[in-house]
Amino acid sequence: MKFLSHAELEIASLLYHYTRGGIDSAFFYELLEKVAQRSRHSVILREERKGYSIELLPSKSPAVTHLERP
Repeated sequence: MKFLSHAELEIASLLYHYTRGGIDSAFFYELLEKVAQRSRHSVILREERKGYSIELLPSKSPAVTHLERP
């Protein structure tokens, strides 16, 4: 069993609220940037057919990258 890191749990929570229409996209990206800075990870948000996937990469210069569906 794989346990989620604190950053992964935060992002999962944000995605849950975002996909339920709880917050607007600009605020969502602002929150993702804060998570990235706090966790020192780059966050890659990929649009997929049925939602989004998240990848976290350790980074000295954390950032959020949004990759739209091809």
